[in-house]
Amino acid sequence: MARPASDVQILDLVTTALAQDRPSGLSEMLRSVASALDADGAILWQLAPPSSSRAGWMFLLADWFREPPRWLVHEMPVYGSITGEAIRRQETRNVVTAADLWAHHDRFLRDGQINAFCSVPVSFGEGDPVHNGGAVNLYRQQPGGFASSELQHAERVASLVPSLYHSIRGRVSVNLLAAVARRESPDLIHRVVQFTAPLL
Repeated sequence: MARPASDVQILDLVTTALAQDRPSGLSEMLRSVASALDADGAILWQLAPPSSSRAGWMFLLADWFREPPRWLVHEMPVYGSITGEAIRRQETRNVVTAADLWAHHDRFLRDGQINAFCSVPVSFGEGDPVHNGGAVNLYRQQPGGFASSELQHAERVASLVPSLYHSIRGRVSVNLLAAVARRESPDLIHRVVQFTAPLL
């Protein structure tokens, strides 16, 4: 069983995330989350907007694994998945025997020898988290799942992830704008700013 996530581990997560200024920084943030909970991997999922053609699906925003998986799911249905259920119910799900899902559910779990995982719902903004939410999934190869104290700490750490994600995304966007500004005309810069401003 992992040690509870201490204030030092949470400070490490925040410090790591705030130091990132490239898209790969999201993976570094998830590395800190996984390390704080003795997990072998982590995925950050976000729901597709309800008005989009992909409503009812969630998409992988970022991932980190101690050993990169050979096969990784990049989208998943909200209905019919454990992660989707965690988001819909706004309750953390703890899958103690993921191996039971190998045969009929998920090649990713089988190929990665994932024996346990938890899915912690998060909210990416104001309003209904079922429509603007997502989840942080933590994966272990060691069987046995996460203890209740570990789930509490996973919830505490995961609650920080959306804000840190937005912070990293904002810095990446600013760096992109700066790179364009060094190379391009003022007209193009203006168009890029108009396009990216709603995303920040």
